[in-house]
Amino acid sequence: MMEKDKIIDVRDVKIQFGETLILKDINFSVYRGEIFAIIGGSGSGKTVLLKHLIGLLDAYTGNIMIENNNLKDIKERSYNVFLNKIGVAFQYGALLASMTLEENITLPIMEHKKIDESVAQDIARWKLSLVDLNGYEKYYPSDISGGMKKRASIARAIALNPAILFLDEPTSGLDPVTSTEIDELIKRLNKTLNTTMILITHDIETVFSITDRIILLDKVDKTIIAEGSPQDVYNTNKNERVIKFFERKRKGLNGN
Repeated sequence: MMEKDKIIDVRDVKIQFGETLILKDINFSVYRGEIFAIIGGSGSGKTVLLKHLIGLLDAYTGNIMIENNNLKDIKERSYNVFLNKIGVAFQYGALLASMTLEENITLPIMEHKKIDESVAQDIARWKLSLVDLNGYEKYYPSDISGGMKKRASIARAIALNPAILFLDEPTSGLDPVTSTEIDELIKRLNKTLNTTMILITHDIETVFSITDRIILLDKVDKTIIAEGSPQDVYNTNKNERVIKFFERKRKGLNGN
């Protein structure tokens, strides 16, 4: 069989600020088209790893390869070119409060594409329709619910048709019904757009319902302590801290 197509390959990454070690010996690959999750408890380094993957921070040592190109080299050539390849939906939406939803999405399109504003607006409306926000183009972020803000943030993140979409805690702060709707949206966009998804999450239900593979970060060992499909990690990993992390899921499965 042909080797799977690696869209991201992380090798021997160490993250350290001054004398403070955050993560070490980080090695994993993300394959094109999959939904991949980076999970772990509070303080395990999920968000700081995300910032390295999107180029906001540079690794202390090691390499992050994006489509067989070293991220350090990509940034030296043109960070804007790299930003065209990725989309990021931040945990709290990061929508501009003074702009309508349509304007929030039109903005990155106009910044990165040489097209007429009317065309950019058409694209923005289409992206909003993909996340089921038809008719909300002229609404401001303050006018909509938390779940709708998450959807609008995703619409903006896919504005430039990214090959890779990073989602930071996409269901955080949402009720169970809305969380399930966001999960279904992510899964649908993954299939229809063929976009590789990388989730930063602590939501166990999201992990089991939509992700293909996971890595579990641990703040004690400061590294990856489990990797694989959620089901395989849950069923076979004997590490005490892995078991403890999935304890809530185990209780749920037992009906407690």
